[in-house]
Amino acid sequence: MDGPKTRTSGGNTLSSRRTAPLKPKSGLSGPPANTEGLSCPANTNNQLTTCSFGYDAAGNMTSNNPFFYTYDAENRLIWTSGYRYIYDGDGQRVEKCAAATATTPCPTSGTNGTLYWRGTGGDTQAESDLSGNLQEEYIYFNGQRIARRDASTGAVHYYFSDHLGSTSIVTDAVGTLSLCGSYSVATGEDESDYYPYGGEIVLCNRAPENYKFTGQERDSESGLDYFGARHYTSAIGRFMVPDPAGILAQEPSAPQSWNLYSYAQNMPLRAIDPNGLDCVYVNSMPTFDASSTGGTSPGPPDMTFHTGDDGNTYGVLTGDCASGTDNGFYFDGTVDATSLGLNPNGDVVGSVDSGSGFSTGCSGDCPESLISETANGYQGDVPIYGIGGQGALILQTAGLEAAHGLSCAGYGFLAGNAGAALFQAGQPVAGIKRFRTPGTTVGPSPISETLRDAVPQKMPFRVPTPVGGPGTGTPLRLAYTNKAGAAIGRYAPYVGAALTIYSAYKLNQCLSEVPK
Repeated sequence: MDGPKTRTSGGNTLSSRRTAPLKPKSGLSGPPANTEGLSCPANTNNQLTTCSFGYDAAGNMTSNNPFFYTYDAENRLIWTSGYRYIYDGDGQRVEKCAAATATTPCPTSGTNGTLYWRGTGGDTQAESDLSGNLQEEYIYFNGQRIARRDASTGAVHYYFSDHLGSTSIVTDAVGTLSLCGSYSVATGEDESDYYPYGGEIVLCNRAPENYKFTGQERDSESGLDYFGARHYTSAIGRFMVPDPAGILAQEPSAPQSWNLYSYAQNMPLRAIDPNGLDCVYVNSMPTFDASSTGGTSPGPPDMTFHTGDDGNTYGVLTGDCASGTDNGFYFDGTVDATSLGLNPNGDVVGSVDSGSGFSTGCSGDCPESLISETANGYQGDVPIYGIGGQGALILQTAGLEAAHGLSCAGYGFLAGNAGAALFQAGQPVAGIKRFRTPGTTVGPSPISETLRDAVPQKMPFRVPTPVGGPGTGTPLRLAYTNKAGAAIGRYAPYVGAALTIYSAYKLNQCLSEVPK
């Protein structure tokens, strides 16, 4: 496919078109649906006001004929297409129901709606009707949804996703493949392909499911994808509301981030906008509002601690940082507390699960790296492929490992060889007559001979110095000299031996460290 969507800022035209026909998937007759076609000028706020899209004063899209949207004071979508949405105190959607208006109360029973039962990480573990009767259960592995169980029949369906986490194929419990409608290739119960910005090409739909583009729920009543912090419309490839963090939270060197409606900085084939984030504190505690924790410290029970190899204590707070102004490091994903450390710039570095089955490394507060900065609960973008993505991470990590290993080896080589040379040059030599301590048959070392000329003066007292030792054939004994050169030089082999042993210890210690 040529010519993917282009998103620009500052009043330029927003275009979304294909410059070459999309070849239908083998076995599919007829043209695919949803070509993601759009051409519309944007105003200076990147709003599509000239193409029948309406916006309110806060920048939220309020109309997209024939749809109308209503928001609450926190700019969360609360009604559209005859459905009302309810959120909990953490901003997670916990209920949707059929309602005539945004103020129509949801019934406490019935089947015309859904209750969401979420885990501690925010993932939907189960769904029920408005009476609480269980409808679906979901199973996750490493943060990735892998299966669904229908409560009414007990049937299990397995999910197979692409590199972005979009649900591609759903099969039954034994992976049965068979022909489906006009699609002449055997497939599972459900199969879909996706355009770059999430438009769906349905190939088979024998076991309908709602979790589609990058694994997010797609509301059948509106066609919008619920991303947790905001709703997204694949029809025009952008979010319904601007980034609540505002323009000041964007990266000045990344112009695509200036468009507060853009999805994944307009890199949909190698970036995702996952749902979930953690906050990391280094040798400090978060700044909590006492009323939110019952006046206790350090805060919520879901904060865990780990002491790193560098001696720092890392506290990981599940969810958003306690304050947008404290010293927490934001991560868009689930942080592995045992992997945390500091790089030379003082940034927190760790292993992060982005929410799509990828475990990636990143430093906090780094909008241009793999896990971008988030602010007050709103997710950033996670490049997967390309120069800014996983390939770059692998090369960067390999380079760090290689540089670290070479620096360790260089340190050990230089220190070890210096110690060995000092040991050899500092040993006494049999037969040397000059500068020999009276009463011995072993003369001074080459270093002593050299120091004799460099430090020729006599000391005002006689000093016991080692004579003999390893490699000389002469037992170690104490002799006396009042020559400074001999006194210093005869200790050289022992200093060299100690330096060699110490360099081996430091080399082992260096190689055991994780490069930051």
